[in-house]
Amino acid sequence: ADVDAVAAAAADACEATDLYATLDTLEYLRRGGRIGTAAAFVGGLLDVKPIISFEVGEVTAAG
Repeated sequence: ADVDAVAAAAADACEATDLYATLDTLEYLRRGGRIGTAAAFVGGLLDVKPIISFEVGEVTAAG
């Protein structure tokens, strides 16, 4: 396979791949401005573990 074919296959695989992650703490979401201080506090009290996804270069809530 030539370089262009490999690059095209890699690009196709990247578009078809879904990546999910869980966070142990809401602290970094709060520091990054994605959630407010009150939401981080209440989420910490309730021991919330958000699931996030990475889609087309953006981080979004998965659930």
